[in-house]
Amino acid sequence: MDGSLESVKTLGTKWCSLWSGDDAEPWVAMYAQKATFLDHALQINRQGFPNLQDHFKIWTNSLPDCKAVLEGSWPGERLPDGKWRVIMRTRWTGTFLNDLPTIKASGTKVNFPVRVEMVVRDDGLIEEAAEWYCSNFWDVKPVSEYHRRGDFAWTD
Repeated sequence: MDGSLESVKTLGTKWCSLWSGDDAEPWVAMYAQKATFLDHALQINRQGFPNLQDHFKIWTNSLPDCKAVLEGSWPGERLPDGKWRVIMRTRWTGTFLNDLPTIKASGTKVNFPVRVEMVVRDDGLIEEAAEWYCSNFWDVKPVSEYHRRGDFAWTD
């Protein structure tokens, strides 16, 4: 990982494609051994391989047809400790078929944006990942349906 836009896109594309599968092992292998994963929407803090694997399995069970795609990314920011901060914009789709630990499944199709910030080592391993999305992700509307004020026209 060198922080270039290309390396961030490669990381993000791989991370998303692995979320879209059903095998936690390759996704967990992207992380350092004591990595932290923060899900700010559901206020979940996971650390270490077994807990990262559980988090992956909980989500892929809830959205069995989950598809995550990278929509955008920015070049990494070099941190004082020599690691890289990277930020990505992703989109998740699927069907919310099975309950999450604190949310009953709605059975609805979902399509929601997720912002991801990571701290990544030069060897490409993720030390920290944090996600932000609407905690009512099963009911997220497209931007064209937002309540708006102004004389602008929004197109999706």
